[in-house]
Amino acid sequence: MSEFSPDDLLDSHQAARFLGYKTPTLKRWRFKGRGPAWVKDKTNGEVRYIFRVLEEFKANRMVLVGTKDQPLSKQSPEAKRAGK
Repeated sequence: MSEFSPDDLLDSHQAARFLGYKTPTLKRWRFKGRGPAWVKDKTNGEVRYIFRVLEEFKANRMVLVGTKDQPLSKQSPEAKRAGK
């Protein structure tokens, strides 16, 4: 369970910590138009991240993999791509 609610607004430091990145990485992503969606406060210009958006971003970056001893699938990656 998280200390945040889905609609909580996190600052860049909190967001970076939750995602496992450093704050400058998030800043670089914003500059390049990458990374999770963010909002900017019109009154003070502060950048915020909506927690549920960060959760979705983090989940979409995760890849479930098997191990050599317990593969998730016996299909080769090429067969999977070909839809076999």
